[in-house]
Amino acid sequence: MMLDYRLLLDGIIILLLVLTIVYAAILNRRLTRLRGGKAELEAASRGFAEAALRLDSNLKGLKSTAEGAGNVLQKRIDRASALSQQLGDLIDRAGTAAKTAKPARRQSPKARGRVIHTAPADEMPLVLQDVADDTPKARKFANKQLSGLAEKNVGAASGGDLADLLAALEELK
Repeated sequence: MMLDYRLLLDGIIILLLVLTIVYAAILNRRLTRLRGGKAELEAASRGFAEAALRLDSNLKGLKSTAEGAGNVLQKRIDRASALSQQLGDLIDRAGTAAKTAKPARRQSPKARGRVIHTAPADEMPLVLQDVADDTPKARKFANKQLSGLAEKNVGAASGGDLADLLAALEELK
């Protein structure tokens, strides 16, 4: 009987050794695949590191470009603000000048040796006094009067004089 136990024990050991060999073969295949994946993983990690370096340099370039654009934009905003302030000052001064202006005899500057003749101050209509306080009405009245004067004096004025008069009229608007 002892022989049977030894034989049974040897059979169990053989079976366990065969199972160990099979498990070692399976484990060897997995390790081989893992080593192959390791090479791919190293290549991928190198690519990732290169991409991170490129991203860093591109972000620095983008940051400097954005700062430059921001500076240019800020300069333009400051310039526009200054121009807006100057324009507001000019409008205020024009409004003050329009309220304090008195009717007077005016002549436009000489252009090509000819002068547009306007009506004397004593012939100015009294309606001008009525509209002096209301700037839109005054502008409308002045436009109408200047247009009428320009039509009356077409023979006495050159085309350049009329263009100067119309330009001055547009500035009033």
